[in-house]
Amino acid sequence: MAERDGLTCCVTSFRRPERLKACLESIVTAGVPNIVVFDGEEYKDDVGCNNSWMIAAYRARTRRVLLIHDDDLLDPAFGGAYETVIGPCLDRRDAGFASWNAELKYDDGTRGPAPYFSGESAVMPSRHFLDVILERGARTFSPCVSVFNRTILIRACKEAGETLLTNGSLYRPGMLLGTEILVYMRHCQAFKRWLHLDRVLSYYGHWEGSGTVHLQAHQAHNIMVTGYDLARDQGLCRPPEPTPRIILVHSVYEPKDAETREKQGIAQESWRWHFASSCFIDCPVVSEGLPKIRDLLDAGCRMALPEDIVAYVNADCGLTTHAFERTVAGVARGNGVTCLGHHVLEPVPGRLYKDLTNLKQPGGIDMVAMSPSWWSLHRDRMPDMLIAREAWDSVFAVLAEEWADGRALDQVSCADPWKTSKAHTPNVCWHKEHFSPWQEDRHEPLNQYNRDLAREFFAARGNTVMVGLLK
Repeated sequence: MAERDGLTCCVTSFRRPERLKACLESIVTAGVPNIVVFDGEEYKDDVGCNNSWMIAAYRARTRRVLLIHDDDLLDPAFGGAYETVIGPCLDRRDAGFASWNAELKYDDGTRGPAPYFSGESAVMPSRHFLDVILERGARTFSPCVSVFNRTILIRACKEAGETLLTNGSLYRPGMLLGTEILVYMRHCQAFKRWLHLDRVLSYYGHWEGSGTVHLQAHQAHNIMVTGYDLARDQGLCRPPEPTPRIILVHSVYEPKDAETREKQGIAQESWRWHFASSCFIDCPVVSEGLPKIRDLLDAGCRMALPEDIVAYVNADCGLTTHAFERTVAGVARGNGVTCLGHHVLEPVPGRLYKDLTNLKQPGGIDMVAMSPSWWSLHRDRMPDMLIAREAWDSVFAVLAEEWADGRALDQVSCADPWKTSKAHTPNVCWHKEHFSPWQEDRHEPLNQYNRDLAREFFAARGNTVMVGLLK
């Protein structure tokens, strides 16, 4: 079981409950303890599985993943094979990734052959697999027959979404043709050796609603050839620099009243608009009691890759339609970090906002964003403060300003000086004007806890003004 703890089965679901149930039961029977189920149907801009696979892998917490669609199955023997052969081989770095055989499984329970590689079980040069992939024609290679490296998988999916859409590739119902080709080619190029098991350890669903079966039934061979061959051409090119995603961290809790629930619901409509294009990746965090900002940012960094940006946002804070571009630019301007002060508006349900330039910006910070490397460098300098209580954002702003500007601004939580600071980015987030929870009762114990830490922080910097304000 210890070996299997290092693997996550990432299931992409297309709202086929009976098939999903059978898939999950097969994973449980195989003894894999870590499972992620991602409903790709919510991501309407995902013309293929590249975004679905990428987001499912982002949500895994292990460095190895097995991607499987909800109409595929694992063999009960998979868990034992992973524990005794695959896991130890990858742990010793005898091979960088591993694959096995599969069969077609029909709804009546019968099976059919579906070979992709002929050979005995062995660790062999990855070029042997690459030679098979590079054969021109309509061959595809399902991800459910391999254990992948999480980072390489995510980056290959990013590349597929950014290149296969613009090089004339075609896609079948539900999948951009060639994402899996690119995933396998990048693994073959990243690792010199590959483990092949000459055993059937998974099954492809073969039924009338399957995208592959649909194409085969309509004899769309030329479409498949074109799509897969274009993906092969892309895989032979040097991979582009991986592009960032914003890991959007937020605390999940039960709103205190209907008004708060409505306010959060309107704001989070704007989040879902960004989630649909996968520029932002949802990172909800559930905790006992009020969470601390360090714990939330740690959670985001565990999900992020080095090229990504980790952002924390308050639950009632909405995002403009240009939030991604402006946040990325702000982090670049701040040399790894930015603070995003909110603008005030009276939001209309269902409406998206592009430009907040002419709206009031009172000075509160409702969102912060940073590179994982910046957070690693500054994490221990940030006091262990609670969100939704006084002064955590003022303290964070000082750390950002000291880094980006070389010194902290003379005034804290004031919008006007932010205009000259490299550490602050406007025109990204908004919310309805209201009193913050900490303003309602400054003597509340959790508020006092934050104030004590903030006073200590500002006293160490000789900022007597802030120390006085926090008494």
